[in-house]
Amino acid sequence: MGFEFLCWSFIGWLYEITLTFIAYGRYEDRGMLHLPLCPIYGFCGLIVLLTLGKIENKALFFAASTVLITVIEYAVSYILDKCFNLWLWDYFSWKFNLNGRVALGSSLIFGVLALLMIKVLHPLANRIYDKLPEKVTAGAGILSAAIIIFDFINVTLL
Repeated sequence: MGFEFLCWSFIGWLYEITLTFIAYGRYEDRGMLHLPLCPIYGFCGLIVLLTLGKIENKALFFAASTVLITVIEYAVSYILDKCFNLWLWDYFSWKFNLNGRVALGSSLIFGVLALLMIKVLHPLANRIYDKLPEKVTAGAGILSAAIIIFDFINVTLL
């Protein structure tokens, strides 16, 4: 799951910089880490996988993951604002937004991304992961976690 966390965090970062480039015509690094990762995408991917991953009906999965991710996005926005004085995204200019923290359009996009990540990328990642030696995957997971934790500490405390 650590491999997928990294993949989904990186895909989220790519999505964010692409969206920013399309909207504003310039590159803007998104997220709070120095690494090209948006961990909220990785955490949401894991939470969706663990709680909703067994849902076979794609429409039900889409609806449930859209709601779940929207709740997580709102909560994380609130926590980042109150604990770290960070406002990493805002949807005030989007129609159908709730306090600028979430919006219907973005929630629907995240539902589509969840569907692609869990129903398409997850099975592919499992096939790749299963071919790697356990020592390699465990070592890569520990190293990745250590690097992300160090980056988080560096950004928030140092």
